[in-house]
Amino acid sequence: MTLNVKSDAQTADLENTQPTNSTFQMPRPTPRLIFKSASSQWRRHALAAATAPIKIFSPYITGSQTFGLAAGRAHAEVYTLFDAELFMSRASDLKQLRTLLQAGVELYFLPELHAKLVWIPGIYLSIGSQNLTSKGMRNKEATAAVLHEPWLDRVEPQLDRWVQERKPITLEMIEDMERAVAPFLGEYQKMKAKLVAADEVVAAAEAARERARQEAIERQHQETTGDRRALFARSFRRLRTSTEITAVVKEFASGSVSLVAAPGYSFLRWTVDGSRVDLRTLNRYLCVVPELGRLGWARLSNTRITYVESSVRSPSTRFLGKKCVVEWSASQRLELTDYNLTFELSGHPDLPDFALTAWVDADHIELTSEEGIDEEVLSRWDEISAEIVRHLTQRFKYGRKLTGKTADEFFYAHVGSEFRVRLARLAGHNILVAEAVSRS
Repeated sequence: MTLNVKSDAQTADLENTQPTNSTFQMPRPTPRLIFKSASSQWRRHALAAATAPIKIFSPYITGSQTFGLAAGRAHAEVYTLFDAELFMSRASDLKQLRTLLQAGVELYFLPELHAKLVWIPGIYLSIGSQNLTSKGMRNKEATAAVLHEPWLDRVEPQLDRWVQERKPITLEMIEDMERAVAPFLGEYQKMKAKLVAADEVVAAAEAARERARQEAIERQHQETTGDRRALFARSFRRLRTSTEITAVVKEFASGSVSLVAAPGYSFLRWTVDGSRVDLRTLNRYLCVVPELGRLGWARLSNTRITYVESSVRSPSTRFLGKKCVVEWSASQRLELTDYNLTFELSGHPDLPDFALTAWVDADHIELTSEEGIDEEVLSRWDEISAEIVRHLTQRFKYGRKLTGKTADEFFYAHVGSEFRVRLARLAGHNILVAEAVSRS
């Protein structure tokens, strides 16, 4: 990552130092980015360069952190602010400034200081948000640290110009400030308590609004869930279907539980509008339970449905005419949510990879969130959604043969439960629709 120095006067100053007959290109720095307290790194570099001078810039100073970096060195300078408001509010600590001076650290007031830097000239420089305070060690801070000498050679002259504005802080100034702010400390603490109370009032009001928003969302969700459950059931009941056959959930000696067609009937042979329709044994077909809002892909044999898969991965298939990988998964929750299908595509030569959630019923497929989905996918949603429906409804022979929920799990029914099963046509393909007559 390149650290760009290009703010206002600093940029102008750097540019003015460049040769006029050539274009200067800043050598690429290698900053270390720190998104927590940089205190341990400061200590490590200060110890490694124990004989070098150190210059610390921090608008506020509390705690012993500055003392630990600067005290005992041959040359240490600390630059800070020196304003009554800071000491009265305890954003900065006069006692700590006194301790630094008594330890031989040079202490300076730098007007309008806002930058936070730890600088070992020619060796190390950190620039960031962290003050050298106790609170700075706990806050969410960001610091960039650079040891790149050519880069330091270009930046340090600007810091030297800052230093020219410094004013010494003396023990007498600290004593004067202590006397000046002392009468106001009690008054400030009372005001601070009132301000804290004001924050709590605002926070409580917002928390109440947030609870109201969440309750409204939950009510809307419950209404939508109820509406969607009814919509889902109605949409599949409107499909043209075959005559119904009766099927019962049975357990076999092997321990498997299947939905078994009534004697004389088959899940492979159907009659729709007087015409014979034959399904293929051991293929997977979309199976829908309208009352539960469930989608699954049932493995059919002549008289049994034993396994119903909810998640399917096709590592080599055609999507809009091109080979790629598709994977889809139907929600198996008994309570309908905002979506009942997830669909993923990868490796397509003409489309970016995507993963989406959608609401699917017999009438339409609706994208439930556009967040994170490429614009190209959104612009081609009509053809992509139609292709998704084609994948969901066409039969296939799954490589994972004996996988999925058993009949009692998928149909959410005990052994002995009775169902009516119909064959329907959706998107030009055959699907099964199963509705409970009784749930034992």
